[in-house]
Amino acid sequence: REGGTGLGLSMAYTFAHEAGGTIEVDSTIGKGSRFRIILPAAAPVKGKETGADAQLTTANHATTVLLVEDEAPVRSVLKRSLENAHIKVLEACDGQDALHVLNETDEKIDIVVSDVVMPTMDGGSLARRLQELDPTLPVIFMTGYSSGQLERLGDWPETTPILRKPFAAEELLAEIERHLMANV
Repeated sequence: REGGTGLGLSMAYTFAHEAGGTIEVDSTIGKGSRFRIILPAAAPVKGKETGADAQLTTANHATTVLLVEDEAPVRSVLKRSLENAHIKVLEACDGQDALHVLNETDEKIDIVVSDVVMPTMDGGSLARRLQELDPTLPVIFMTGYSSGQLERLGDWPETTPILRKPFAAEELLAEIERHLMANV
């Protein structure tokens, strides 16, 4: 695939490293590359849940996140991190797909976590469309771009919080919790 930012691998490495794992790469010129994420086995945690294992709930139901990310490996790692915190995750690969998922699901979506730069429909366009559909639905952006680069990319809601890639799973969970608590 051409035209990527290269941030997907950086995020995957950060998540693997934080979990005590690593990434192995096999690469052959003209044939491509194969990446393997190696993670240690984990024993079940006993006792009180904290941090990334704590369950986020809103209005007596488990939290549901619509995760919008065009890089499948990054989306997969983020989904796993959210599910480890007992969060239900609906996935979309871009803004158009997110609107389709939103229209097709019976789930109550509590928050949207979206990449900013994506093909078809970017995060800013998606956020504006979501605002029209449900002004109370919070959105969190995530990006590897600097503020200056984002300004050159076009018009996007500046009041929407942004997580800078790569970030730790705990940062994402804390941001989600902060926004859910603000809307209670």
